[in-house]
Amino acid sequence: MGAKITNPMKIAYVSGNRWPGREPGLSFSLHNARGFSEIGADFTLVLSSKTEDGAGEISREFFADGTCPKIHAIPAWRISNSRQIFYWRAYRYLARADFDLVIFRALTFLPWAARLKRKLGIPVWFEAHDFWTDPALRDEVIKKTRLRHIRLEQRFAKEADGILCVSEPQAELYRRYYPDHPVVAAPTSCQPARPTTRTEFSYTLGYVGSLNDAKYPLSIILRALAGLADQRIRLLVVGARNDDQKVELERLAEELGVGGRVEVHCWKVGAELTALEDRMDVGIACLTETFLNRIASPLKILEYLASGMPFVATRLEGIGRLVTDGVEGSLVANTPEAWGTAIEAMYSDFATWQKMSSACTEAAQRMSWAERARTITAALEAWQLSRVPVRT
Repeated sequence: MGAKITNPMKIAYVSGNRWPGREPGLSFSLHNARGFSEIGADFTLVLSSKTEDGAGEISREFFADGTCPKIHAIPAWRISNSRQIFYWRAYRYLARADFDLVIFRALTFLPWAARLKRKLGIPVWFEAHDFWTDPALRDEVIKKTRLRHIRLEQRFAKEADGILCVSEPQAELYRRYYPDHPVVAAPTSCQPARPTTRTEFSYTLGYVGSLNDAKYPLSIILRALAGLADQRIRLLVVGARNDDQKVELERLAEELGVGGRVEVHCWKVGAELTALEDRMDVGIACLTETFLNRIASPLKILEYLASGMPFVATRLEGIGRLVTDGVEGSLVANTPEAWGTAIEAMYSDFATWQKMSSACTEAAQRMSWAERARTITAALEAWQLSRVPVRT
């Protein structure tokens, strides 16, 4: 663990997400704030709130362990799902406050950040969670609702003082298209490591996440399961949005002859989710090879690392930059045959599984939110020093 920073710059971090909520971006913002708090940064989380006492609620419910940063929760409603009222109020707050630098994660805040810089001289850094500058790179039909993302990033990203990225492959793209900007890779991080105490296999594969075969093709896993020689191996799925989704996946399992070895649950939280995860000994992260999946740091992998759970995952560049094939888990091609071979190899030797589990815990400790905060603050301090004129 690194030492806490001294004489920190005053940083505001603008999240476009609302409290309370279940958006992944909200969870990211809160964990990110915890990391800055742990290293002693002068850090203020700025976000929208559905309630009048959002800051107090967040402090009591999310930071009850005493690691709470400064929070400025702005009561703001949405009109047609627009965040513009929140953005206007956040802009006014930032304009009156005394921050050395503003980091923002919402692409749609780009015009407001550019205004902060142009009118008030406040340095602004864009924390990107995708890449829209060159839509030709995306192997997908771009929805009309996303065309604005392209226009905003092409127009305003160059006005940011720097760019933070959540994966190294994403950072490489921004460096290519914005060569005059400092671009820092600060990958999405893990929650505190929870080493496993398992002493034998449960023969239970685990998948926690959305049931969307276009993004997460569990149909491949079911076909792999059907071809396994070891019939003890089961699949536990947590994440059905409703009973219809649950029944649909159960029906496919029956059609493939593995209905008795597949257990599907609707989404769970808290102790219920933990109890189900405790039954899993190998995590599943099957992703389609889309543009975003290739450059992202999948949350599933990070959760498995934190749980000390070896995994089998699709071989994608973003995942390959986080973990090493054969150390924390196995990376495979998206075919039932490749998945089946990797799954059976996972269950071939418990001692090897234990070694992988320890490697997962070590990786989670290296990839803590505090370490992410240190990476960012070191980059910001180096950037600040580079702006100071050298006296001759």
